[in-house]
This record gives sequence, structure tokens and C-alpha cells, in this order.
Amino acid sequence: MPPRRSYKKSTTGCKTCKLRRCDEVHPICGNCTKRGISCNFEPKATISTPYSESAHQQSPGIVKEQPGKPSSPIVLQASTWAHGSAQTLEMRLIHHCTVTAFSTIVWSTEIFQLAFQSGPLNPLLDILLGVSAHHLQLLDPTDASLISAASTYFDRGLRTCNEMMSQIDENSCLLFTSSVLIALQAVLLRHEFACGGSYVVPVAWFRALRGVHSIASASRPRIKDSMFRALLLDSPELPVDILEQDSTFPEPWGDMARIACLGDEEAYESAVKHLHWIYVLSQRGEETHLLRRKLLAFPSRVSPLFMSLLETNDPRALIITAHFFGLIRLVDEIWWLQGMAKREIFGLLTSVPEDWMWAMEWPIQQVQCLDILT
Repeated sequence: MPPRRSYKKSTTGCKTCKLRRCDEVHPICGNCTKRGISCNFEPKATISTPYSESAHQQSPGIVKEQPGKPSSPIVLQASTWAHGSAQTLEMRLIHHCTVTAFSTIVWSTEIFQLAFQSGPLNPLLDILLGVSAHHLQLLDPTDASLISAASTYFDRGLRTCNEMMSQIDENSCLLFTSSVLIALQAVLLRHEFACGGSYVVPVAWFRALRGVHSIASASRPRIKDSMFRALLLDSPELPVDILEQDSTFPEPWGDMARIACLGDEEAYESAVKHLHWIYVLSQRGEETHLLRRKLLAFPSRVSPLFMSLLETNDPRALIITAHFFGLIRLVDEIWWLQGMAKREIFGLLTSVPEDWMWAMEWPIQQVQCLDILT
């Protein structure tokens, strides 16, 4: 009988496949990925004591986000986490969600109660962890483990979410809050694209917001009676005389509509009516959080034709979208909207033809005012 090949049993592999060869890839090892099962790594002894002396020595590794947010978030870093347990990584991501990314009661408490209710078939926890990892990765691009974690958790949650869409009545709050987080993830991806490459119009984010509206419309009575009613976007009917009300908001559709076909004219005008209404409300002193909710309903109020025109870089659609981001400047004190107006307006500027530049004056003024004030 030939001699047995020597075999060294994995001592730091996950509990699920520790008896066989584990490649010890984190956060999910190769065997568990192939088999589609839960991967459980045991915590390392070096990080089992939260208040150990080594933890105190790592305090210089705590970094803060760049200025721009009223209270800069603390990003916890430790080199051992790149090779630590999946549970440790998940604890780090949940900590970031509750302490830094989400400060309101709905986000820091109630959404996690919903996420923990339905066990492994609940997509919300995976989507939360994916969004948290992505935000952390934006704050600390040097941590490679966060890139893998962001895609692993978010993609898994998105797949589960899509599978549950046929059961929207039974899972209305779960799917609604998941859709809000998917829209937030689209915003974080806009931040990432800003770091390099050519500008892409924000159609993906607009579609994500339209998805939130679709789910909310299908289950609004249930959501209105739940703890998540505060997340509903305001989308009431516009006043009939909205364009006759006084304001200094420009009318970019005026000359454009006269040279467009009738169908396009209607798409442009309905979009601008919504923006004009929000601007009038801002002049009347409406509270910022209410303005923001009405403004974020804009993508769900525009017609499918407008979305198609925007996707094809139609000059009028680009200019109206730039005015939307000019209004975003009025409500961008929350972290995930900060910097968006300037980034998007100047990005849109690269796609607007020279003979339409005159219509970009008002949006540019909004971000230039920001530069002067800061």
C-alpha cells in the first residue's frame, strides 16, 4: 500500500468545513461559497478580548472622515480584521451603521429589528452590511477586505430581494426598506465613479428611486401603519397654477419646448413643474427635511419618455436634471447628499452642447455659491 500523503488539518478554517481542507478566504471561504452554505469562522484569540492591551495600542489607527460632515465619522481599523472572523467583520459593519452612517431611530434601531426577524432568508441584513461596507470603503480605500465584503453581502441581498418580489404583500416593509437601501447604494456608487472615468448620467440612481416609489405605491397602506412611514417620499398632486406662482426659479423649458415635438414638450414640462413647485415651497420657508422628501420623489414623477431622453443625453433633459441637482444644494446637509450637486452639475456640463450652455447658468450659480461660502 502506498504511503499516505501528509495532510495538515486547517486549524483556523471555518467551523462548517474545518474537517476538510479550508482555503480560509474571508469573509466566506471557497468551499462554503461553492456549496452555498453559511460560513462560520471562529474568532481569533488575539481579538477575543475587546479591551485588551493590544486594542489600546491600536488607537492611533482610528481615523476621521474628511471635513464636510458636521460630525465626522470614526472609522475603526485593525490589520487583524483582514484575516479575522466573518462575525468580527459583520460586527464592525453593524457598528458603523448604527454609530456613524445612520443616526435616526428608524435607521439605527428599528430597521435592524426588522433585519433580524426573518432569519437567513431576509435580504435586508445582507443589504445593510453591503451598504455599510461600501461606505466604509469610501472612507478608507486602503482596506481591501471591504471591497469583497461590499459586493458579497450586497449582491446576495439583492438576489434574495428579487426572489421575494412575487410576495410583496407578505413582505411589504422588508422589501420597501431594502429598496431604500438599494437607492442609497446607487448614490454611493456615484461617489465611486467620481474618482475616475468619464461622466455617466444618473439614470441608475433615478431608476432605483423609481423602484422605491413602485414598492411604496403597491403597499402604501401597510407602510403607513408601520414604523417605517417616515421613509415614504411625498408625491402629492401639483397645484394647477404652479407655473403662475411668483419665484425667481428659471424656466429652462420655455425656448426648448417651442422647438421640440409635442410629446417631448410634455415630458419636459411635467418635469420642470415638479422642480418649480419645490422651489416655490423653499421660498415660502418649508422645512428642509420636507423639501428633501419632495425633491427625491422627482425621478418617480417624470415620465418614462423623460428617462429615455436623459439616457440618450438629450440636451433639454440634461439641463432639467442639472436644475434638479441645483435644488439638491438646498437640502444636502445629510452625508450621502454632500458634494452631489457640484459633482453632478459639472458632470452634466461635460455633456451639454455648446449652444445650450446658456441654460446651465442657474445650476452653476448654485454650486459656485457653495464655493464662495466654503
